[in-house]
Amino acid sequence: MWDDRMREEFMAWSERVAGHGEEHRRSLVRYLDKHLSGREIRSDEDIRAILMACERGRRHLQLALRNLFKFLEWKGWPEDLLARWRKLVKVERTAEDCDVPSEEDIIRSLKVLAEGRADYWALYNVLLDSGMRIRHAVELLNTWDERRLKACDGYYIYALGKTDGPKKQPYVFLTPYTVQLIRALKSSGQLGQIGENAAKVYYRKRARKGVVLAKYVRKFVYSKLIGLGCPESVADFIQGRSAKTVGARSYLAKLELAKAHYGRYARYLAELRAKAGLAILEGWKS
Repeated sequence: MWDDRMREEFMAWSERVAGHGEEHRRSLVRYLDKHLSGREIRSDEDIRAILMACERGRRHLQLALRNLFKFLEWKGWPEDLLARWRKLVKVERTAEDCDVPSEEDIIRSLKVLAEGRADYWALYNVLLDSGMRIRHAVELLNTWDERRLKACDGYYIYALGKTDGPKKQPYVFLTPYTVQLIRALKSSGQLGQIGENAAKVYYRKRARKGVVLAKYVRKFVYSKLIGLGCPESVADFIQGRSAKTVGARSYLAKLELAKAHYGRYARYLAELRAKAGLAILEGWKS
């Protein structure tokens, strides 16, 4: 039942775990209040009835419900039940939502950036590997420490350790291509300190040549992970949207699931880079 207690818990989760801004939090709660107050949600039919009763603002309701499902998963509700409900609540796409880059867009971006500065080239590959926020990707490169890197089956996991605040990134998943690139640039002195704003400006200036901006690379990674069979909650975890849950076992289970699914994406990126004609450790420019 959506009541005062659940509303307060949801608001706290939205702020502290999901990292939503105040305006977004209030919008989500407004739609949940309007459509869920006094209703029991126990079955698929309940979800269908809520959607059918919505005459205006259906997309906002769909977004609010999907965030509610994430909150319920965080509280420990059965994942199979929530996965079934998510299928019923497919968010209607807008023109902005359609701005998920195509594979051809990413290939063109790689070709353009491979001919540019080595530091921003490395940063872009970190973004493409992990789908993480550019702020955290910059921090990863500026504080790179080989002791935090662990080789897995066809990819690497870097313990970045960002666990404070609502936007967390405890682990970063990287491909062998990117790790070799970082190592080569570090050893040759071509990878110094990077500024987040300077990197954004660099990519923006090359957008006219077809370079996909960092925020849309993040969308591409998420879309491709889902397309390769990765559950939404696991894709969120990989990209740093999912915070550490109350139960340590649940958190470790999510990490193991991420390990199980990331290998497919790593193999996909190897094929993508081959299509872009990229050769490992060749052609970097300072």
